Amino acid sequence: MQKRFYRAIYEKNTEFLFKGLKASNQPSLMNIMMELRKCCNHPYLVKGVEDRVLSELSDEEKLDDNVIFRKLIETSGKFVLLDKLLPRLYSQGHKVLVFSQMVRVLNLLEDFMRFKGYIYERLDGSTKSTDRKEAVDRFCKPSMDRFIMLMSTKAGGLGTYVTTLPLITSHIYTTNRDNYLISSYIASTFHEFTLRSHHIIPHTSHHITQA
Repeated sequence: MQKRFYRAIYEKNTEFLFKGLKASNQPSLMNIMMELRKCCNHPYLVKGVEDRVLSELSDEEKLDDNVIFRKLIETSGKFVLLDKLLPRLYSQGHKVLVFSQMVRVLNLLEDFMRFKGYIYERLDGSTKSTDRKEAVDRFCKPSMDRFIMLMSTKAGGLGTYVTTLPLITSHIYTTNRDNYLISSYIASTFHEFTLRSHHIIPHTSHHITQA
């Protein structure tokens, strides 16, 4: 499904993209690159796609939350990967950071986390500094049993200490160079923390700031 929408956007196949949608709910093709980026993260970010996917369900299926959330997962390759990867990481006692440039991706990820029953925290650019610290403290404290931290790249660049954050990081696609550099720095810091947890290198403190 994701590949079909990606190709249709790339080829400007309006016959496929606009099928069954009202004019007010049709995807915009004014900025093809942006629409392709949305589709790479999750096709539901493209206007009208979620309605199109759910309209293909039977009346009985539309009333079944399990079916609707399975569609949320199956429509995106990244969500399929998370669905397969997270249970194994959880069983091994890992903590996970998932970060994305798009806040709307975090909204979909929250739906995913609630459906799967994972306890999580979320940080984005709108999170107050006091709430940010409290969320990080809850995530790092073993007694709070927080498994996942959802973070926007903007939040990652606004002064978050990451030395005690997760051992595993999942990077949602971005083509923005500045966000890529922030994301790469977070990933390298997590890698260093993994080494520290195995006593391979000494502890040092890192602090991410936004240029």
